[in-house]
Amino acid sequence: MKIGQKLFLSYFLIISLFFFVTVLSFNMISYNHLVKQAQEDLQKEGNKIASVLESSYNGPLTSRLLQQFFEKNRKMPLINRRAILDVQFFVMNNDGDILYANANESVVDIWLQDKNNFSKQYVSQQLAITDYENQMLGTIFMFTEIEGLQEVNAMMWNTLFISLAISAILAILVGYMMQRNITNPVRLLNGYMKKFSLKAKQAPLSMKGNDEIKELSDTFQELTTRLQSYDIDQKQFLQNASHELKTPLMAIQGNAEAIMDEIVTGEDATQSLNIIIQECQRLKLLVEEISYLTRLQTVEETFRFQEENIHVILDETIQSMKPLLDQNHITLNWNSEVYQNMICDPDKLKQTFINVISNSIRYAKSNIDLQLLQEKQNMMITISDDGPGFKAGDEQKIFQRFYKGEQGGTGIGLAIAKVIVEKHGGTIIAKANQPHGALFEITLPIQYGSNKKITKSVNNKKAMIGKKRGNNEQFSHKERNK
Repeated sequence: MKIGQKLFLSYFLIISLFFFVTVLSFNMISYNHLVKQAQEDLQKEGNKIASVLESSYNGPLTSRLLQQFFEKNRKMPLINRRAILDVQFFVMNNDGDILYANANESVVDIWLQDKNNFSKQYVSQQLAITDYENQMLGTIFMFTEIEGLQEVNAMMWNTLFISLAISAILAILVGYMMQRNITNPVRLLNGYMKKFSLKAKQAPLSMKGNDEIKELSDTFQELTTRLQSYDIDQKQFLQNASHELKTPLMAIQGNAEAIMDEIVTGEDATQSLNIIIQECQRLKLLVEEISYLTRLQTVEETFRFQEENIHVILDETIQSMKPLLDQNHITLNWNSEVYQNMICDPDKLKQTFINVISNSIRYAKSNIDLQLLQEKQNMMITISDDGPGFKAGDEQKIFQRFYKGEQGGTGIGLAIAKVIVEKHGGTIIAKANQPHGALFEITLPIQYGSNKKITKSVNNKKAMIGKKRGNNEQFSHKERNK
């Protein structure tokens, strides 16, 4: 069953239940109310008659006296003059003799002979008539037929039924219009989804309103934009990857064919074989980095969060890079007074720092500065060099896959660093260093991974080693020679 049909059926069932309860309760309550109201009205009218009799006569009541009284007050506003009910009454003296009655004798006989049966057929009220000394002169007995009340109740019920039937028809029409109004946007969104294609661009879906369906439409619009952007990125990735793979493959093929055709021999053949080996290693490194980047972006389980000291992570990273620093005659100035534990994947963060520092080594003249700071609930790591800096616009492009500068490597390293940092809930940006060079700023939240499954592994011993070494350290080829 479609959602529109469910909505309409639910609406119809609610309206039907409402009408059923209304009719049932009205039928019960209205009849009881009519009986009670009739009793109250009978009592009021009886009190009026008794009051007039009390003020007009001081002596005992007689039939002639009452007949003269009622003929004289023929226009007295009794209930039957302002309602559908037929009100009857009779007046008795203290001896139980009926002195005057406007009711049929048969009705009076029923009352005299079988009062229980009378109470089943009539609603009645009995009121005393007294003189000015409060002495009882007689009784006035007023009554009306229950059948009349039932007829009035049936008439009211019929009127209510007609009103409810008209209301039900209008409610069904309104419900149908509301159902169409609710489901039309859903059908529109459904049609838009069916027509969606990554190959063909569609005009943005414009939907009015400010409800959940509009939010769903906006979410789907964002999703389509992301999917199209992702598709473009994948195509660009494949194009760049094929280009990057083609270059070493062509070099391998060219040198291998030259050796096989004996175009190059002797030392030249050895040199060609070295080129083939170097290009194979380059190709292997490129494939490994592409595979690693893909795993980082698609497999969440590759990250293993645990509690670790950020100072220790950086210290171990720098120690592992000492040979590369010495080889390029670069001095790394490591300045930190922070020994803070944080939730992270230490191996992945080391990879990030290695990639960024390696990039700085390629362009630095002689110095790289690394600094660790704590800003409230975040750790700030800055890595800067004294190289030529960025060309205009490079700051926004260097984290793209396969984007390389003049001295770049595979073009994957900084893209990997960016993915790792973002998986830690942080940010990495590049900008010009002052007065020259490049500057990388990495911001990492301390407790970002606390909602994940973590392994508590704090290496306090390593942290203490970092403290003993001092806050200002330098690693360079000079230290190695010493």
